[in-house]
Amino acid sequence: IFDTAIDTLFDDDNMAVAAIYTPAAGGPVSVRAIVEHNVDLVSAGLADITDRRIVIGVRKSDIAAPGRGDTILIGATTYTVDVVIADDGIVSELSVH
Repeated sequence: IFDTAIDTLFDDDNMAVAAIYTPAAGGPVSVRAIVEHNVDLVSAGLADITDRRIVIGVRKSDIAAPGRGDTILIGATTYTVDVVIADDGIVSELSVH
């Protein structure tokens, strides 16, 4: 049931967009992506620092091992992956610039 719900979410044109994902070492792959703008990310350390970023979600079934330096083309904009901020085995959330 959960897999069907995730597929429904990514297939919904109101939630996800068509994208081209290109790993740093590999060829391009057509995927669906969920893009969130102005997401607050907090880095922990000696002082908590909040940064507003763009976060893109991709299905693990489309991209098994996303990584730093990979690119995602959405429309005319190319985003570069900075870090994988979450990976639950189903969806990877990527902080991009």
